[in-house]
Amino acid sequence: LTQLGGAVTIAIDPEAPDAAARASVYRLAGDEVAILAPDLPAGATASDLEVSYQGSVSALPEAVAVVGRRGSAFQTDRRIAQHLVSLLATEGRGLVTYTKGLDPARQAAEGEGLPHAAIFRDLDAEGENPATIQRFLDRAAFEAARTGAVVVTGTTSPGTVAALQEWIAAGAKGSVVGPVSAVMLAE
Repeated sequence: LTQLGGAVTIAIDPEAPDAAARASVYRLAGDEVAILAPDLPAGATASDLEVSYQGSVSALPEAVAVVGRRGSAFQTDRRIAQHLVSLLATEGRGLVTYTKGLDPARQAAEGEGLPHAAIFRDLDAEGENPATIQRFLDRAAFEAARTGAVVVTGTTSPGTVAALQEWIAAGAKGSVVGPVSAVMLAE
């Protein structure tokens, strides 16, 4: 990922044993680091969220944002979403979410004026091959030209990284590949 040819945002699981070391490598390469939000148990409380968040920030203090996983509690529970947004706002971090349903996390972020970005497409959620990933990237470039910017996510699997590298090398359909903070600050 450090060889993509431009700064991107890497979401790291803060519970991974090598989280801090990986974050350091990416930051030294000029990339942004974000916290891949840990899953909370069903019925989690605001204090559960706060403990989880503080642990995540402790592991990844230079993170610019929290990236939600599909179905994360804060993406479906308004109370949890509002509490997360208040935590992020006090520390100057943004929020990246999947758009689904009423999207209480997005609503809470907008209500507080918190930098927020919605994920347009997950490139390889179902193990897509490189050709399909490049098609998804072409579609994202079209949408970005139409709307101004989009956010895509993908894993660090070799096929996904290779597809992204090839797509960028081929001109990225005239798009600029950049970090999520650029999208959050533009909105």
